[in-house]
Amino acid sequence: MDVSAKKPQPPATDQSARKYRGLSCRWFEIPTPVDLVSSGITPIAKVIYLALLSRCHERAQVVTPGQGRTRTPAQVPAQVKTITVSQRKLARELGIERHTLCKHVRELVGQGWLSVEPAGAHSTRFTLCYPALAERWRELEQVQKRLDRAPHVGEALMKEWLTLLVDLSEYDDNARPGFLCNPTTGENLEYDRWYAACEGGSVAFEFNGPQHYRVTGHFPDSEQVAQTRARDYIKKAISQDHGVTLITIHPEDLTFTGMLAKIEEAPQLPLRTVYLDDPVLNYIVDVSERYIYRATGKRARY
Repeated sequence: MDVSAKKPQPPATDQSARKYRGLSCRWFEIPTPVDLVSSGITPIAKVIYLALLSRCHERAQVVTPGQGRTRTPAQVPAQVKTITVSQRKLARELGIERHTLCKHVRELVGQGWLSVEPAGAHSTRFTLCYPALAERWRELEQVQKRLDRAPHVGEALMKEWLTLLVDLSEYDDNARPGFLCNPTTGENLEYDRWYAACEGGSVAFEFNGPQHYRVTGHFPDSEQVAQTRARDYIKKAISQDHGVTLITIHPEDLTFTGMLAKIEEAPQLPLRTVYLDDPVLNYIVDVSERYIYRATGKRARY
């Protein structure tokens, strides 16, 4: 038989073609919290959470032929995190007993991943939560307060970047170690931030704004600028003599990539894992971008 002569046959009837055109794509992506996957909650509880999460994204992700492309997870409305469904129906869809569902829902509630409330006679309103993100929103409030009352915004931003990126909680701000003394005046000098107990040698950070190098509107005295530069040289020399890695930050360094590059000058500093959806990160980026433009007249590059 000459199979090359055979051609694909069209659908036998118009009815089958119409049926094909009415199909909808049922595949969609569910952006899953990393902390959920790595958490210690039971696998069934994770499946329940993901089943509820899929309902949040299903409507935004479903594509009917002719309606265009699906939206990516980043485009799914973030506020759609409440699902109303009967527990009996949810248990049936998951193929588990209702008492099993209730047991693991209580587990999710106890771990801060879920909140529940009655919604009518037979339905329950499930609100999906993200414990780690909620904690970061609380931290953001503290960051905002610190930056709002900071007398020197550039220095304050540097400290917030370091807190975000360096995985060390032991440090001293505005530190004045005994060895850091100006030999010509007897003046005690200070580090903006000092990681004194760092394995592999202590590390200090200094923020130098434009006034460290030239006359500015806030610092119009050229003699004062000269004294500031002299103190900077003395501080650098003393730090080197005492084995302190001194890293100087400038306004244009106050970006994610810029600060990472500076921190990597001291490889003994451990780095935190930072997530792109961290509200603290996004706020610091935004404030830093505005500060860099005011200080340098240039747009930040991340």
